[in-house]
Amino acid sequence: MQFIKSLPISQHLDDISQQLQSHGSLVLTAEPGAGKSTAVPLFLMQQAWLQGKKIIMLEPRRVAAKAIAHFLARQLGESVGQRVGYRVKNDNRVSANTQLEIVTEGILTRQIQQQPELDGVALVIFDEFHERSVQADLGLMLVKEIRAALREDLHCLVMSATIDSDSVSQYLEGAPVKHVEGRTFPVDIRYLSPGRKRLAEVVWSAAFPFLQANEQQKSRDILVFLPGQAEIHRCINLFQENLPKQLNNVEILLLPLYGALPLKQQQQVLAPDEQGRQRVLFATNIAETSLTIDGISVVIDSGLERRSLYDVKTGMTRLESGYIAKSSATQRAGRAGRTAAGVAIRLWSESQQQQLADYRHEEIKRADLMDLILELAVWGQQDFNHIDWLTPPPMGHFEKSRDLLQLLGFIDDKGKPSTAGQQAVKLSLPPRLAAIFLSAKTEREQRLAADICALLSEQDILRDFHTVGFEHRLQALWCETDFKKHIKFNVLQQVKATASKILSRVGTSAKSNAHTQEDKESIGRLILAGYPDLLAKKRTENSSSYLLYNGRGAELPLDDPLNQSQWLLVLDIDAQLKSGRIWLATEISESQVLTFTEPHLQSQQTLSLNEKSGKAQCIQLNNFGAIEIKRTVTEDLTLQQKQQLLLQQVKQRGLTCLNWTKQCQRWLERAAWLASVDSYFPQISESTLLADMEAWLEPYLGSVGSMAELQKLDVFSLLKSVLDWEQQTQLDKDAPDFFIAPTQEQFPIRYDTAQGPTVSVQLQTLFGLTDSPKLANHTIPLRFELLSPARRPIQTTSDLHGFWTGSYFEVAKEMRGRYPKHRWPEVPLEEKPGKSLKRR
Repeated sequence: MQFIKSLPISQHLDDISQQLQSHGSLVLTAEPGAGKSTAVPLFLMQQAWLQGKKIIMLEPRRVAAKAIAHFLARQLGESVGQRVGYRVKNDNRVSANTQLEIVTEGILTRQIQQQPELDGVALVIFDEFHERSVQADLGLMLVKEIRAALREDLHCLVMSATIDSDSVSQYLEGAPVKHVEGRTFPVDIRYLSPGRKRLAEVVWSAAFPFLQANEQQKSRDILVFLPGQAEIHRCINLFQENLPKQLNNVEILLLPLYGALPLKQQQQVLAPDEQGRQRVLFATNIAETSLTIDGISVVIDSGLERRSLYDVKTGMTRLESGYIAKSSATQRAGRAGRTAAGVAIRLWSESQQQQLADYRHEEIKRADLMDLILELAVWGQQDFNHIDWLTPPPMGHFEKSRDLLQLLGFIDDKGKPSTAGQQAVKLSLPPRLAAIFLSAKTEREQRLAADICALLSEQDILRDFHTVGFEHRLQALWCETDFKKHIKFNVLQQVKATASKILSRVGTSAKSNAHTQEDKESIGRLILAGYPDLLAKKRTENSSSYLLYNGRGAELPLDDPLNQSQWLLVLDIDAQLKSGRIWLATEISESQVLTFTEPHLQSQQTLSLNEKSGKAQCIQLNNFGAIEIKRTVTEDLTLQQKQQLLLQQVKQRGLTCLNWTKQCQRWLERAAWLASVDSYFPQISESTLLADMEAWLEPYLGSVGSMAELQKLDVFSLLKSVLDWEQQTQLDKDAPDFFIAPTQEQFPIRYDTAQGPTVSVQLQTLFGLTDSPKLANHTIPLRFELLSPARRPIQTTSDLHGFWTGSYFEVAKEMRGRYPKHRWPEVPLEEKPGKSLKRR
């Protein structure tokens, strides 16, 4: 075919075919415009090694899938649905003669689930794999498993202009990598730093030199890449304002292109204007893929994209703007060189270009993984610890999504899909929406569920409305004339179309609903089935603050009518804040909450003392996540429960709430000190005793059932049971309770001082004692605090011999002047110990 020969990839097609035939898999990288999405599948479908079997080619986007199918069919002189066909959501054009099926990602997964061996398929092509969507990763994983376990003859080709080819090759067991260089036409890449201008103003400045100045100038269509719809409409508004002022009598078409547009409107953008008028297309990254938009020779790239980000804390997915990767910049620039030499203007500096990531972050790292996990469960991969990932997802995302699937009732705790889970997969809806639809009990409820699912799939259909209530959105859908001041009619039409498509899958007619009380009672129940983790309970009666299932807070605007509701389902919230503002919610009755949550309640029993009565009580809490559903309080406790509470109180209040005498405290201090100097002695402290009460206190409680009775126990005798006989003997020997003076008097030893065991004793009591006694197996001397006749410290020492032969004489000299009636002998070691007063 002539068009193939004109493409840079044409001279490589034979080699591509041979490598696929020989190795079974291949990774193909080719610059934008080389012809990989068109020439490669058309050439391969004619190869004998396919043995009459078909090719399935995966395209990320519907508009690209249909555009490529139509283009390839034209090259064959046929209409779509003969040798070349497509399957996209809610639309397919295939026949028994179709040899090449171009499908979108969800369709491929459905085909594999329904026919695991892919009978009649010789080759699966993954086009534009650089987008690394969750579904593309899943599809490649499933094809790899089919090749390994079921179909060795199934071939696999992964294609992209920009891809980490080495990692994909390694994943496919060393598949060869083929690279094709050369665009069809050269692209002049320029950089323009935006400074502090608004994005729309920078786009206008970049585009103006390329807007036709007179009728004789050749038209150059311009493609502008922007992050989202809001930026697209701001740019279109600015262009509409500026064009009449600066380009009189020149008609230029300003066209939007984004995924939410009706598919027919998207397709109309692909062909040049029939009247030859210049076009400026304002697109999201939908135009970054294999689309060839005829007539484009200028690309203006904002360098930004909007991507969804799954928030593990809230269980919600939010949109986030960020810089694109170098691979995306290459893809976008390539749109300008498809049909002629082109220009790509990047709205950032060359230094910023170097700071961009090489490749786009894989969606699996930032996405809600419920759909993926459910697909794997139905496929039979239920051991989630041994999944052969190309890129493993964050474990937190994976576990959160798995737990939510269990809460929805789609998988069990072992990962096995339930009947409802298998039905959900067949609906081709996200798991949350599938749960809503499957909860519908009647045909009328199915229509209501379809409307709910459609509304939750699109933007809010109301603007500047006085309440965040979801029910009003349903009313606007059914009775739009009542809301004409607030309704977004373009979004309304999208919602209606989506609801009709959902109903068509189950064969239910899309009759118009009239809002009734019956519907109002069903709304909360249906939404709760899909969003149970977004249930919220009012914190206090007069507040606008709610507590969510996940423990986070949520705030309603103070003047919102929903503030009268005790229970809400929060469908949109500002996840950036700890207590986020609610943007969309619906009320639900307490009876519906109780019915749904009953099988999921987690019971927790706590014992406490009633602050008012002082009596023991048992509090039984039944929680759904962080939300308290039911609380039961009783004072009718068993003896065992009372004793558990008593032990709990002791742990909270400490040992002193017992009959904790000075003797107990001294015993504890002795044992703690000895353990600090003898590593073989048991570690004993207040914290160890509190932690081990079940061993030394609980066995002796007997019939004790109150704090007053507990305080009568002889705790000191119980403490001794902590040590065995040998240990207690060692304690008495190495850390004695008393020092026995030469006078045979007993003086208590203090073990709570930082300087070590210390005894306070009047100096004269120690006359004749030559050395300091030693503790801890004769290793540590006892410290003496020597007292004056007035019982005040006059000296401390751990070396009595040194004291008697040294500083004693200075002390005695000073004390004789103060206490002349007391004994201060010159030879203290020869003096009889005893009273300090001199004998008369």
